[in-house]
Amino acid sequence: MPNAPSNPPPNVERGDESVAATKFGIYIARSPGTKPTIEDEQKTWRLLSITHHAGSQLMEAQIEADLDARGDRIEDLIPTQHTNRQIEIWTLKDPAPEPDDETTTTEEGGDDTPDADPRDVPLFWGEVLDQRTQLVRGVERITITCRPEPYLFGPPIRGQLVRNPHGGSSRLTHHDPVFNPVIDGVPLNTKFVAAADDDEPEDFPVWIDPESIRTANAESHQAGGADPWTLGDIVETLCWWRNEDEEHIRNPPRSLIDRQITDPPKVQNLDLSRGAYLPELLDRTLHPYGWQWCLRIFKDGDEARPAIWIYKRGEGDEKTLDLQPIDETLDREETNLLELDLTYSIARLANVIRAQGSLVQREVTVPLYRAWDQEDDGNHSHSNVDNPIGRKFAANEAGDYTDIRDEITDVPFFGTEFVAKRRVLEDCLTWADAEQIERLPPVLEYSKDDGDNWLPVPEEWGYRLLATEIGIYFTGQDNNRGDAGIPPEALNTSILWRITGTITGDDRIEYTSDRREDSPNSNELEMFLDLSDRYHDRQRETSGEFASALTASADEQDDTDALEEFVESIADKHAAALVDVLPPLEGISLDYRLGDIITEVRGRNISLARTTRDADEPRYLQIVGIHWQNTPEQRTQLIVRPYEV
Repeated sequence: MPNAPSNPPPNVERGDESVAATKFGIYIARSPGTKPTIEDEQKTWRLLSITHHAGSQLMEAQIEADLDARGDRIEDLIPTQHTNRQIEIWTLKDPAPEPDDETTTTEEGGDDTPDADPRDVPLFWGEVLDQRTQLVRGVERITITCRPEPYLFGPPIRGQLVRNPHGGSSRLTHHDPVFNPVIDGVPLNTKFVAAADDDEPEDFPVWIDPESIRTANAESHQAGGADPWTLGDIVETLCWWRNEDEEHIRNPPRSLIDRQITDPPKVQNLDLSRGAYLPELLDRTLHPYGWQWCLRIFKDGDEARPAIWIYKRGEGDEKTLDLQPIDETLDREETNLLELDLTYSIARLANVIRAQGSLVQREVTVPLYRAWDQEDDGNHSHSNVDNPIGRKFAANEAGDYTDIRDEITDVPFFGTEFVAKRRVLEDCLTWADAEQIERLPPVLEYSKDDGDNWLPVPEEWGYRLLATEIGIYFTGQDNNRGDAGIPPEALNTSILWRITGTITGDDRIEYTSDRREDSPNSNELEMFLDLSDRYHDRQRETSGEFASALTASADEQDDTDALEEFVESIADKHAAALVDVLPPLEGISLDYRLGDIITEVRGRNISLARTTRDADEPRYLQIVGIHWQNTPEQRTQLIVRPYEV
């Protein structure tokens, strides 16, 4: 039978009533990745406290080793791998059932089966994370802090999962997820809605870039359109996209989401950051609109199962709060051992580093097509500058003009880093001057001989770049020639047009370090770094259908190797536990200097290494401050922090 707490609080009398102390059972799995069972009860640990928080603070439990009951003393300590094991804390039945008792094992009250399980209500689920070891005169204590960390909800978000007309289903782009953005004052829908005949439906909604469906032709190319994201859509998508396998934590079913999120407000311009884990994403999604979330622990058969629960702030069941005083005392014999306050934590230990630089940029040369229906050739206005006939030439990068003319048959595919959507053509990467101060503006050319020779378009022809897509617009005014100010070449359907400039893609240069096998945390805990302002991938296309026509010196940069080197250096620094210790020394000691490295506490063989025993290069602590105290008694306090190389 499980032990009650070593020092349970006494019954509390209130008139004719008394409140019995609640008994708890602590169950810690034997190895990481497994769930604790009834056989994993830890009778020599006692519960100090459990705290539940709403939102991403989640919950926390603290347990303490009963060293007396274990017959242990604090010695031979060193960080070990696989410290983070799952823990469940339950209330125990009172009285606990005997093995031959008949109790039901199903929540629905199914067939009665013999059950000697003493566990009653699950109160906590998480992982063993921070271990605090204390040696103070009269007390030897080990305290464990347990929490469900964000990485247990799945990997961090890395971009937008968007419709991919070239591949059929969806693909990840390295843009921050934005729901229903407002562009130029106009709210735009960005939830992809598949066409009725789509044979590859998604399990949950994905994004579609509004620049991908500006016209009916472009929408046809995407095989679908867009709807507005609702608050319920966003919560469902975030949960199932990040936590699809529900390995540790259950997602809320859509029925619960719709039941709890009633009369939701309209969502606009909800911008989430790449690199955030699901708890933070839920905070940023629900809090601004008046909803909250938390983890609830349910009894799932013989397991404690955490699940995401959503509720509206300010609404809930009304209950009273009863307070029970606790008087708990530990008596230990006096000892003159060195005082020690040591905390060893793997909670925020990143053993995988993922970094992304800026969005890729490519200098390309693309053909431009007459952006008007073929039957309107020659039907240009001699006075209306707003008439696009004879004036507007476009690249059709979103499929807006496919099949309106014989020569427009395909949507240009610039590579896997680019999705089909309208783009802005920026200045070339090619330098405009020998001093490499300015880049060339986009270069517009035309050919009279089917592309054998290309001529620059004279400035006096008068044109401007299109603001929301790749292309140009001739801006000449009507004149006495009778051509409405349009260059005669623009009306000649045998002439070819092309433009050279830079386009920005949807993917970023990125690198991810391998998980360090000597990391004390056996989970894969990813740290995301946005290094957009530091590492770049700007290249001139030199081959293929859209190779740049320019050959002069260009502002090219490929930081792939530099990014890898930087990420590996960061990984080296983070593949170690966080250790915090304040070792006080008797008297005024002059034996230590700033910058000294502290490796261990002798006499108890307590290592101050932040890495496991099999690490190639152990990491320790460095003195960053020294405090000498003269009164009321002389002490030397060493202030140490993790050092990095």
